[in-house]
Amino acid sequence: MPTCYLECLPCGGGSPLAHALVTAVRAAEVAKKRGDVGQVVAVLLTDGRANVPLATSLEAMEGATGRGGGSSGGSREGGEGVGEEEKLPPRLEDIKEEVLSIAARMGAAGMQLLVIDTENKFVSSGFAKEIAKHSRGKYFYLPHASVATVAATARAAMQDFRKP
Repeated sequence: MPTCYLECLPCGGGSPLAHALVTAVRAAEVAKKRGDVGQVVAVLLTDGRANVPLATSLEAMEGATGRGGGSSGGSREGGEGVGEEEKLPPRLEDIKEEVLSIAARMGAAGMQLLVIDTENKFVSSGFAKEIAKHSRGKYFYLPHASVATVAATARAAMQDFRKP
C-alpha cells in the first residue's frame, strides 16, 4: 500500500463519502475488467462525517472538467419567482442513507471494505462502524492514525480478508 498517498490526502472541509465509495467501485471495476486484480479491498479512512451528497460532488466534478450536466437534488417551486427552482439543502439523514446503500452494494458485489475510523470517541456518531457493517467489511477505530498505523492495519486486514 503506497504510504505516499496517505501523506498527501486532503483533510478538513466537506466529506463526499458517497463519491469516494463510488469512485472506489469504478476503479475496482476497471481493474477487474483488465484482469489486474482478483479480489478488491477498498480502504476508507474517515471521521464518519458524510455531509456532501453524491449529486453535489458529481456536479462539482462536471463543472471542474467542463462537462455539462443537469441539476439534481431537491427543489421546490413557489414564492415570488414562479417556475424558478430553489435548491433545498441536503438532509444529513439522506446523505447517510446514500452512503450506507452504496456500502451495502459494495459488499453484495464481493468487494471488501476496510473502514478506518479516525473520529474522536467523545463526539463519535458511530457512522463509520455502520458503513463497515452495511458493507460486510471490517472496522478499526484509530483516532490518532499515523501513516504507519494505517498501513499496518490495512496490511493485517488484507491478510485476514484472504483467509477462507
